[in-house]
Amino acid sequence: MGRGRLSFSFILVLFSGAFLFLQPFAFCKEFRREATCYSDVLHLDCGKLSFIAIHEAYFTTDHRENQTCHSPVPEHEYIEDEDTDFSNYSSCHEDIRISLNRRCSGFKSCNYSYSQQLDKHCFNPEGLFVVQYDCVRDANVNKFCNSKITSGEGYIASPGYPQYYPELPECSWTVSAADGQTIFLKVLHLHLREASDVTPTLSDPDSFYPMNLQHMSDLMFRCEEDSLIVMEGTTKRFSVCGEEVEALQSAEVDASNGMELRFKTVAFLPASGFLAYYKVQGCPTLTAREGSNLVQRNGSAAIYACDNNRVFNDTQESTRFLHCIRDHHWNDTLPPCTAVEETTTTTKALPSSNIQQEVQNTTTSVAINETFILAAWDKNASLVEDIIVPCVLVGVLIFGNIIILIGIFIIRKKQKFDDDEFEDLSEPKPQASHALEEETKE
Repeated sequence: MGRGRLSFSFILVLFSGAFLFLQPFAFCKEFRREATCYSDVLHLDCGKLSFIAIHEAYFTTDHRENQTCHSPVPEHEYIEDEDTDFSNYSSCHEDIRISLNRRCSGFKSCNYSYSQQLDKHCFNPEGLFVVQYDCVRDANVNKFCNSKITSGEGYIASPGYPQYYPELPECSWTVSAADGQTIFLKVLHLHLREASDVTPTLSDPDSFYPMNLQHMSDLMFRCEEDSLIVMEGTTKRFSVCGEEVEALQSAEVDASNGMELRFKTVAFLPASGFLAYYKVQGCPTLTAREGSNLVQRNGSAAIYACDNNRVFNDTQESTRFLHCIRDHHWNDTLPPCTAVEETTTTTKALPSSNIQQEVQNTTTSVAINETFILAAWDKNASLVEDIIVPCVLVGVLIFGNIIILIGIFIIRKKQKFDDDEFEDLSEPKPQASHALEEETKE
């Protein structure tokens, strides 16, 4: 029995080690996706330790997305009503993040049915609603004011989310990243005090945002009390409040400027507050080694060149072209440049004019073929990191566990055989016992 428990513990350690080893391969986060028919009920469940974060949610009748939901219109849908727009039976698309946020965002589990929503705009029963969401662990959310965030991806929520938010005269979060990267931010859920309607003016345009695109010209709102402001350096990107779909905005800023979220409230309110998602994108700019310099770079590629009469010591070339793989890391390193000897005939450094011409031509080529090149690198990286390596590791783990289980089975079988043999030796044989009784009687 002791050996069996030891082997079981070893198996647990083995699986735990494999889980930790595979974590670095999961740097590219993929959100969950659910598609449910018009009249069906969607059930989302993230367990006891996580809550639901809605990234996208919409109803559509687009046949390219709807391959399964085809049913006749119920009789009650044909009842004529002055408030019903029958033009929405054929083709319709609606953003349902607001109604879904009210029922699901911030909660462990929820149920949602589009057909039961009183404020829906689409009435075509052959449509479906699509939800893209994530299960977020409470411990991984940045809820504390005046926090400095350096992680590559995560969530920011107001204190008390999603039950309430307190009075907060000053509350901010600062997100930073390396030079050459960008920071993407998206407001997923917002429920604050409503904005105040004012007469349109250009005196403070950053404090305004349209609540309805159809009435943008004659209706503007201003966040005077509670608000969420997103800053890029000293520039205000947007300021939002209330609970409208237009307030669920997003922004992408240069990491060199930095991003700051400012949350201001005037009093306690039993409302959800806000939930935002951020992600650092792009590869950081590599520091040029001795004898080299950065010629040009964008979000997906970079060009480095050695000084005159110098080449990179591994390729013996004067220029190096790097490609950012999967928006995460460069495809190659940046070695130092070494001087080219005058007697060397096989390898020579390019003149400065040739380098500039080559850089210019290559930059144009990279711009034209960037999509193709990145797709090729992404394909190779995905094949190795997402398929081959995990499959090999899983195969090794399964093979090792099979060997361990076979060993446990053999040991237990041998132990059982020894126990049975010992019992046979300890018990007296019936014939010997009978003979002993007859001798005693005589």
